[in-house]
Amino acid sequence: MNRLNELDFLKCAFILLMVVFHLTYVSAVFPYAKQVTYTFHMPGFLIISGYLMNVHKEAGAFFRMIWWLLVPYLVMESGYIVMASLLPINEHIDNLTPAVFAERLFVRPLGPYWYLQAMILCGIVYYTAVRMTGGHFMIRLLLCVGACRILSLTGALSFPCAMYFFAGAAMRMLSLGVKEVFRPMWLSAVLFLLLMVDGANLDKACLGGVLIVYFVMSAGMWVYGLLPETFRRPLLWIGRNTLVIYLFSPVFTIVCRQLLPLFPSLFGEEVRAVLFITVSLPLCVLGSVAMARALELTGVARLMFGRKKVIAG
Repeated sequence: MNRLNELDFLKCAFILLMVVFHLTYVSAVFPYAKQVTYTFHMPGFLIISGYLMNVHKEAGAFFRMIWWLLVPYLVMESGYIVMASLLPINEHIDNLTPAVFAERLFVRPLGPYWYLQAMILCGIVYYTAVRMTGGHFMIRLLLCVGACRILSLTGALSFPCAMYFFAGAAMRMLSLGVKEVFRPMWLSAVLFLLLMVDGANLDKACLGGVLIVYFVMSAGMWVYGLLPETFRRPLLWIGRNTLVIYLFSPVFTIVCRQLLPLFPSLFGEEVRAVLFITVSLPLCVLGSVAMARALELTGVARLMFGRKKVIAG
């Protein structure tokens, strides 16, 4: 239970950072901080996803789980593609045709929803490899790596991202505990700070980037151990509800753009950005949860997620 709580804490930290740096204004004011965050937050999510994915279910149960990842992906990515054709966002589509729509939906997603696509593809590869190879760890892992490499050549999957997913899966296959691998250490925080000052390390596909991911997760577990119970509860609640925040927060990051005029730049852009974050981040998180609650109350949650309740207690 403690290990799962620590994973929820890491998920909380990663999702809050994702929301903050999806606020376009914040990304523009703090570009280096965004680059640092993008080095570790989604790789960390992928490691956790690979570790937690249960591929020992019966085929029917496993593919139902995949289906209920696919449905919200198709709904939200479709909406994002249409929005990108209508609004002046960074990923604006000038001429949305059926071919462009299909390519973005099935091969190269726009926005943050590529993560769900990666989970679906990696999950299917993982499940297939387990069924084909029995208990042979190395053969299973090599099959997963080879299949992901082929998928990456189509553009449908990032090979480095897939490798983070299968790093987590390998931990589970070897029955390694999270705290055995990511030992909680204060030294990890120091090593992370030393690595992040060199821009050459800010790439999740390079050795420096891999070490940053490791040290962030190790340091995060150390920080969790320092927190009083009063602080832990709300953070763990956010960590248990990362799916709905991940899915619906892009709606609110767009809405929050309209709040910028409320924050004068009398004290500089950095102070203005921090004030903007203090208002926008709670709005994005609570707005996402409220949207999920509305789906529960209207019964739409069953159609989109395959269950009545999507908000974890």
